[in-house]
Amino acid sequence: LPRDRSNVLPTLMASSSTTGPVQDSVRPRGKYATHALAGALARCTESVVMFPIDTVKTRLQFQRSSGPDGSTQTTSIRRHYKGVFDALRTISKEEGMRGLNRGVSTKLLYIMPASAISFLCYEEVARAFHDKRESVGDKHGHNMQAAMAVGGLLTARVIGSISRTPFDILKSRLQVQGSLVPAQRRYTNTREALAYMAKHEGLRGLFQYANAALLRDLPFAAIYFTTYETCKTMQATWMKERGKRLAAWNHLLSGACAGALATAMTIPFDVVKTRLQTQETLTHTDRIYTGITHAFRSIFKHEGMKGLTRGLGARLLYITPAAAIVFASYEQYKSIIDRYFEGDNKT
Repeated sequence: LPRDRSNVLPTLMASSSTTGPVQDSVRPRGKYATHALAGALARCTESVVMFPIDTVKTRLQFQRSSGPDGSTQTTSIRRHYKGVFDALRTISKEEGMRGLNRGVSTKLLYIMPASAISFLCYEEVARAFHDKRESVGDKHGHNMQAAMAVGGLLTARVIGSISRTPFDILKSRLQVQGSLVPAQRRYTNTREALAYMAKHEGLRGLFQYANAALLRDLPFAAIYFTTYETCKTMQATWMKERGKRLAAWNHLLSGACAGALATAMTIPFDVVKTRLQTQETLTHTDRIYTGITHAFRSIFKHEGMKGLTRGLGARLLYITPAAAIVFASYEQYKSIIDRYFEGDNKT
């Protein structure tokens, strides 16, 4: 696989560009295993490094407050954090690294296959749009190819979001255990959490509010990948005019911009998803949300926009560097994997 690619989403970009040390007139076809493996490794790297911040984000979104004094609304939650750094400091002091990383193994279980599929589809969509723009022949055929690629990406995202919902629920509920009063803490690890949910909530509980995950994931993915491609192509054009090629810092910058924009645009959906999927950890009287629409209305009524954007700082602190790490390491992993297989082919 050439280490240079021209990534073009024609709705946002007017021209292709060279993005690495080797120039290509078209995107390389195939290499599915390379894209899938590089995507899985990149997300695993990011997840391990950034998971403590994800825990802080989940805890902040989980807590409720009302009024100018920020008093908690529930009797189930014992700890009310003042902000990102207060949460990070408090969790570290009271629970240590174990508390900050509770649920990381659960996340890794679903992030590897989900990321492999996402990056594989992302590459195919970008290639399809590139072929469509470059084509001077069968326009109808390339239009169909691009449409099928987009359809495949959407299908993959839908299936991925639904199938990972049980793992996401387990992860989130494990992350908030430290915020609960002792009487509400029911499990300390993935096995105990899974056993408890299977016994008391059944299969329905494992897939509860998968629609909330879709409501967040679909727009996030669209903004995330499109912004990355846009930023990278703009930088590639600018640097090509000066006789330079993209470096690792360009991928870091593009990834950071993509993560920040996607996060800011989808934070209300993330708050609602977290509240809905973790409210089973509360007492029956504290489980006030009956669905997505009711959760939106209730949070806005009692907490305003502050409630719907709760945890935005933590999520930006998590997603922005995480996205930078993902895309930069993705490009590096692809290069490493290609060199490895090229070495095998020569021998």
